[in-house]
Amino acid sequence: MTANGNSTPGPSYFFETFFKDLRYGARSLLKSPMFTVVVTLTLALGIGANTAIFTLVNAVMIRSLPVENPEGLYVLGASTKMGQRVSDTPEERDDSLFSYPLYQDFAQQEDLFSQAAALSSYPIDVFATEEAPVPGEPMERFQARLVTGNFFSVLGVPPALGRTFSPADDQTPAASPVAVISHGLWTRKFAQDPDIVNRTIDLSGTRYTVLGVTPPDFRGVTVGHSTDVWVPMAMQAEIERVPSVLDDRHTMWLRILGRLETGVSAEAGEARVNELYRRIVTDQVGSDLSEESKQTIAALGTELVPFSRGFSPLRIRYSKPLLFLTSVVGLVLLIACANVGNLQLARAASREQEVALRMALGSTRNRLLRHFLTEGLILGLLGGMAGLLVARWLISLLLSLISTRTIPIDVGLDTRVLGF
Repeated sequence: MTANGNSTPGPSYFFETFFKDLRYGARSLLKSPMFTVVVTLTLALGIGANTAIFTLVNAVMIRSLPVENPEGLYVLGASTKMGQRVSDTPEERDDSLFSYPLYQDFAQQEDLFSQAAALSSYPIDVFATEEAPVPGEPMERFQARLVTGNFFSVLGVPPALGRTFSPADDQTPAASPVAVISHGLWTRKFAQDPDIVNRTIDLSGTRYTVLGVTPPDFRGVTVGHSTDVWVPMAMQAEIERVPSVLDDRHTMWLRILGRLETGVSAEAGEARVNELYRRIVTDQVGSDLSEESKQTIAALGTELVPFSRGFSPLRIRYSKPLLFLTSVVGLVLLIACANVGNLQLARAASREQEVALRMALGSTRNRLLRHFLTEGLILGLLGGMAGLLVARWLISLLLSLISTRTIPIDVGLDTRVLGF
């Protein structure tokens, strides 16, 4: 009860009043269809363009990998660099690519990494068929990656079906041919057959047992490129049809990623990595070195780079154009808001008699203000919903301009995009 004996309005009163304002505002806007349509389309253009560009910025530059605790992941070398095989000398050593023995040396440092994994720095083309290939029949090409047996456990990616690799699946030379396939390949090639686990598939002439299927949102660790099949590192010679390089310290072809030990900072980890790196190279080439070789080895180093967002050639190529477009569409939104403001002022001037009549009949200023705000809310909602449709169309258009093929990036709405 209030001091004068009246009851304080409850929540039901405010909701009832709000819905009355909504109904009245909707009727008012329906009486001015041209104004409503023009304002809605103007807002849709501004909101849609900004949502489309920010969705791409989010997908390419901001969104983290769909893994457990992505902020805890680090990669050795420049995170944006994609490698190819390089047979090197100490003078030509790449700071982003490593041999398999060098990966093992790093992984064994228990005071550095709590977990460390490696993957091939390039995709491997394979032909996946359930049966043996038929001569003369066309075969579909897929992309595979060689990974160490602990790859999925380091990332924290659980299987959607079956299981992922264990270290036992990656033991040489006794490893048996096994594979983990992506959810996309499982859908396209095998129609989501629930009995795919433990069945065999032919990968470029070798039969592999399917251990499991990855989650739908995990396409690998390279934004814009989907991996279809993962194969243990022990099967390198079989999957590539080349001699094994697993014992070769001079073939740099792997990327190393991992999680630091608790209490080890990124700076301390990088210093420890580089100290270890130089010592390993010195042991490898021998102690009888010229001064020039000693200086070269002393200058060797790599970076310990945060890897929460994965590799992304798209990020290298399109970050500047996307930031430029963000500024442009921001101006478009400002112009759209200014135009809507002018339209609102023009409509308010034409409603002076309506406002005067309503005040004469007892409407308060607060009541009128609430009504106008409700109309603005309705227009904003209409413009926002139409803007989402415009954004969808613009995203498809931009992706088609970027590439003639489908780029596998997640351009769905998430909390960040909706918040924006």
